[in-house]
Amino acid sequence: MKTLQKISDTINKIVSYVGMVIFIVLIIACVAQVFFRFVLNHSLSWTEELARFMFIWMHLLGASLLIQGRGHATVTVILDLLHGTVRKIVDVLIELVIFFDGTVMLYAGTELPGQQEHGTLGPHVDDQLFRGRGRPSPDDPGPGRHCADSVKYQCEGG
Repeated sequence: MKTLQKISDTINKIVSYVGMVIFIVLIIACVAQVFFRFVLNHSLSWTEELARFMFIWMHLLGASLLIQGRGHATVTVILDLLHGTVRKIVDVLIELVIFFDGTVMLYAGTELPGQQEHGTLGPHVDDQLFRGRGRPSPDDPGPGRHCADSVKYQCEGG
């Protein structure tokens, strides 16, 4: 068990450092956008997209770090009334729901780009996913955008 804990701690440390780098990139992108738009009167087209992707990934990585330390905000009014075995069962059920949700998001994040590429998404999904941006061209910059868009779509309750 100690080996598993060490592996988990190492992964969490790596995720922490990646999150810090993402946060720094997010800040730099936002500052560059403001500087170019208001000082040089020339708006950069890529900084807003970069900032959005960094924001999404920073929050997803941060959420994964909070799971181990049970740092997510919770309302425990009902949980505080439970004790012993019942409380343990409810805690396990909550963890299973979180795991299921993560699995669904992972599956959707891998399936949605393929459906998008082959044009098999329904019109409602297209409207939700590409609000006012138009459909991406085949020359689109790759899976990073699609993955972040699919995560965004899932988070918005799609």
